[in-house]
Amino acid sequence: MLFNRPVTLPRVRNPRLLSHLALLTLFSTGAWAQSSPPRTYDALTPTAEIVPVMCGAPAPYSLIPRPLPAGVGGRVAFYLAEYDKQGNVLQARGLGNVRELHPVASANKGFLIEAAFRDVDKGLIGLSEKITTTQANQSIEAFPAGTNTFQHLALRAIQGSDNTASDIVLLRYGSEKFSRLIKQRSPCTTFLLTSKAQWAAQGGLLSSVLGPDVVAGTARYASLPFEERLTVAQRLIREAQTFTGRQVQVPLEQWFRSPQYTPLVDMNLQYTSTAKALADLAARTYDGQNLGRTRPLYRQIMATGCCRPRQPAFKTAYWAAKAGSGWRILTLTGYVEMPDGRRFAYAYLNDLTVVQDDPELEKQIRPVVAWIERTLGDMVRN
Repeated sequence: MLFNRPVTLPRVRNPRLLSHLALLTLFSTGAWAQSSPPRTYDALTPTAEIVPVMCGAPAPYSLIPRPLPAGVGGRVAFYLAEYDKQGNVLQARGLGNVRELHPVASANKGFLIEAAFRDVDKGLIGLSEKITTTQANQSIEAFPAGTNTFQHLALRAIQGSDNTASDIVLLRYGSEKFSRLIKQRSPCTTFLLTSKAQWAAQGGLLSSVLGPDVVAGTARYASLPFEERLTVAQRLIREAQTFTGRQVQVPLEQWFRSPQYTPLVDMNLQYTSTAKALADLAARTYDGQNLGRTRPLYRQIMATGCCRPRQPAFKTAYWAAKAGSGWRILTLTGYVEMPDGRRFAYAYLNDLTVVQDDPELEKQIRPVVAWIERTLGDMVRN
């Protein structure tokens, strides 16, 4: 089966697949429990390093009997639901603990573009507004050189999951403003940093803010109340702008391959959410219902995101998707409209896998998307 994944940007050996995230915290606000949830860890995963953190009230769902594709390991949570037009859940299915916080990588970008397009509708940002890529705003990997329109950067952030394009959009919209918006809309979801700030922090470049010990410094940062963490995040963003993308990428790769690496830092720094919270947020966002004149453009852009079947086994009217990956992380989100008006959204969160480099992790996308398609098909026919 062919998949619509139009990512044709130059590949650079790096710790991520489709993009990265920016930041999140192990102790996200919201209700949580300390009981250990069901797990799908493989035997080689150092599970003792991660203490499960729950967020959100328990919600009923049917357990998915269909086994995950061969080769998928680590911690997996998946939530799929049908929603009415007001966003209420009509039926739901899940796998793993859908209330457990995970890092979600570049799955944040679809929500960012929607928020920015709200400001376009208000006349605060122009689609034709031109912004120049500089050493300060350039993140790791391939980037949009020169000067580009805001619309082009938004497209590139989704279609190619471009970190620099996403960071430029975020800085133009307002990183603090976006963090507050997401926390208001989804208390179990936390998006705080630019991708460059997150990677610079993990690479040990932001010791002036976090201290010389990456693990201890990020743990202190993650333990702060949201408002204090937001203040520190702004300092991290500013400090990261003093480095070039290349200066960030080299120590970052060294960190991921070093004996000091721990997934605790991923949870402390990166964007985080739960499978249920992310699916619920996608259901309220990916359809563009909050937008005005930019809604058709937003829906068009989100239909270019990775990853979904190019020709689904059942007829759909619209399928928006956004994936994200990082070192031992793979996230897949989507929103589907049926010809009869039925609406579905899902989130697949996988971390702590022993698969590390993105070319290997990338091989899981096709079978996992096929698994999601079959699981969705079962619900559609229900």
